[in-house]
Amino acid sequence: ASLCAVSTGDIVLGCSGVVYPLSTLISKVCEVYKFLIEADVFNKWLSATSTLTKISDQLSECVRFICQYDIICAYWTRIEEDVLWTTHDKITEFTEVLDGLMRALRDDTTDDDIDTVRFMEDIVCEDEEIQLVGIAYAPGVGVNTTKRCLEGTREDILAEIVSWITSTDTDTPRIFWLSGQAGQGKSAIAHTVALWFSNLGGLGTMFCFSRRREADLLHEKVFLTIARDLADRDPSLKRALAEVISEDPTLKSSTDISRHWEKLVVEPVSRLGVSLLGRLVIVIDALDESGMESTREQILHVLKTSQIPTNFRILVTSRLLGDVDDAVRSLQHIKRKSIDDIPPASIEKDIRAYISDQLQNLGDVLHDEEISQLVGLSRGVFERARFACQFVKSSKGGSSAKERLEDLVSRMD
Repeated sequence: ASLCAVSTGDIVLGCSGVVYPLSTLISKVCEVYKFLIEADVFNKWLSATSTLTKISDQLSECVRFICQYDIICAYWTRIEEDVLWTTHDKITEFTEVLDGLMRALRDDTTDDDIDTVRFMEDIVCEDEEIQLVGIAYAPGVGVNTTKRCLEGTREDILAEIVSWITSTDTDTPRIFWLSGQAGQGKSAIAHTVALWFSNLGGLGTMFCFSRRREADLLHEKVFLTIARDLADRDPSLKRALAEVISEDPTLKSSTDISRHWEKLVVEPVSRLGVSLLGRLVIVIDALDESGMESTREQILHVLKTSQIPTNFRILVTSRLLGDVDDAVRSLQHIKRKSIDDIPPASIEKDIRAYISDQLQNLGDVLHDEEISQLVGLSRGVFERARFACQFVKSSKGGSSAKERLEDLVSRMD
């Protein structure tokens, strides 16, 4: 069993080119392997030989899946399986089996063995938490399920972004910059992408700027918050971040945004190796709402000049302001896309679907003709559609939905 586990660890550490969505399985395998080695279970827990053998066999099966993933995907494609969801289900199965075997291992060992290991684990975790205390963090800036796209809408642009995230081409731009006017649905797209990646078990985070929170100086906390979020989602990354901070405690009080990015986001990932972590997705929404141009200057400088690791995918949304346009123009590592590039017919279809969904309870008084009127009033802007739906659904004033629609048409036409 010992030899098998050692070879398993060597294979995982030696696998190159591993990409999302395998990162969670690789992290689980390494977590189990690290525990077995550090606890020296093969020499000290002789009573658990049977369970250790099962763990070793399961680790080997996981590693074979990782290293033969391309072949397995090709087979699933031939039999018309959904590759992403089938991968997710398989990884969930592997993880649950390993968790069950680790519980069995603890059941097979003596109380003294378990207490010793738990004591050592608690010391390590406590030390990591101490190192991270004092890092500025912005609450309430993450993903919001209520802001995602209505199912069945924005399909083309979402498919394009998903394809960009999952691409294994080494020349794939690290940054996808989605621009457009206020109210065109950029934030809904950003939240939808972040939720999709999170639901598939990927390593990622989201940071949303808001003009209502300019006083919170979110621009100073953006990469600090991203670093903490990523660390909280991956134990190995948390250890690496704690090590970086222990070597240079001044990072916690630094106001240098460039240092935050290089030392607290990029360096921990680099120490672990991009092939170990797999695809890492960062979504930064509404950068234009960070405040004045000076609040974006350092962030834009980082995204424009930084050597971004190959496993990073950074989705940024913003209005195309002058300083933003100057920063992202003609850079090979940035893929630019404007909402205005989406065909008007596609946008109209999505707005119609949105309005129909929002007003479905008024179907007895609002029919296709009225829905078409609201679509026309929206003029391709989702925010106008949202406002229109709220107004029509409002019960204030005692007027009917039909009367409110007529009032709205007279005001907006």
